[in-house]
Order: sequence, then C-alpha cells, then structure tokens
Amino acid sequence: MTSATDTQSPYRIEVAEDPMSSGYGCACCSGDGGARGFVYNGEEPLAVYFAEAGGMSNKPVLLIGMVIGKWEGDTKTDDRACFVLAVSKEDGKLEKVPTIPYLLAYPEFPALGIKVEPEVAEEHAEFARINAVADAIIDQDYRFYHLRPDDAPRKSRFAADAG
Repeated sequence: MTSATDTQSPYRIEVAEDPMSSGYGCACCSGDGGARGFVYNGEEPLAVYFAEAGGMSNKPVLLIGMVIGKWEGDTKTDDRACFVLAVSKEDGKLEKVPTIPYLLAYPEFPALGIKVEPEVAEEHAEFARINAVADAIIDQDYRFYHLRPDDAPRKSRFAADAG
C-alpha cells in the first residue's frame, strides 16, 4: 500500500503491511511491536525502514531505522548504511536525533548494512538524505501522521474510529 503525499518529495514510500497484525495506528500505539516499509527514489529502490516505540511515557519517541544505499544487482552489505533516528514532537516541532543503530523489534536490521554510530552520523555522506527520507516517511506513512504538523490531515489511528 502506497500512501499519497502532499509534498514534492522525490521519495516514494511503500508501506509494508504485516498480514499477521490486526492493529491499526502507529508503531507506538498499535501494540504491533513495530512498522516497516520501503523507500524509492523515483522507481529505484533506495532504502528500507523499520520503526518501533522508544522513550518514556512523558516523552514518547519513535525510533526510525533506515538502511540506505544500493539494492539491485550484485550489491553487498558494504554498499548500504544503517542509521537510526529518535524522532519526537514537542510544541508542534519535530526533532530527529541520531541514536544507536539497533532496534529491539528488528534485530536483523543492523545486518543489512554498515552501522553508523550516532557520534559520527551527522558527518556521514548520506546524513542529509537520511533526514529527507525520514521526513518523507513521516509525511507518507499513515502510521506516523501523529508526527506531522498540527494542520496536516490525519488518518484515524484506531480501527473503531475508522468506520
């Protein structure tokens, strides 16, 4: 399922629906343990993403892990980089901070590329693109609409409200 976007992002997000999961909403609220999907630059595969809840009850955080790089042909793990951003929203402002490249719900995540530690993430050649991809994920994946600006249209996070 691909979500429509309001922006002119060059990235297209394809949400990976888990057929074993009956929960609706974001990875934070649905009890699914996480969310995942794919990112394309035009029609070319660019990244995969995984997300899970983090933080504490007084400051919820969504951990978005992305593996970005080459995927087609005879590419290797060394052709991709693994980043995790801790994403939170406070006073209508989105905050994205690099964090440890590991996700509890997806232990296979760091094996898909070279792990980029938070101390060096901002100097990495792909960091600007990682931030842009994170924005596209939040903008296009309905499970993360609660992180969009206050005036953004939202899809209900609960199955009972979707009727």
